[in-house]
Amino acid sequence: MSVWMELRCEQASEDHAERLYTGRKDAHGLDETSECWSHINSGCGETSGSASQKSVIDNYKDICQTATASGWKRVNGNWVCPHCLEFKGKNMPKARKWA
Repeated sequence: MSVWMELRCEQASEDHAERLYTGRKDAHGLDETSECWSHINSGCGETSGSASQKSVIDNYKDICQTATASGWKRVNGNWVCPHCLEFKGKNMPKARKWA
């Protein structure tokens, strides 16, 4: 048996976590949008090799290293995704909802 673990952004329920226009253009010249990585299930996660305590601890360490390398940070002990780190406190226009 194995254990699946994934980091979820602690600020996923905040206003700045919604899909926003970033003020930049994407590769196609369109208005770039961004949203909390947990909204699009882009959190760092892995399945442990087994359900043993050592395997789960090693798996968590690997997830933390991957998260840090991809821009996640711990804020007051909680993991926060790169989107929320960048846009917290900024008044960016909300993107249109998907059709």
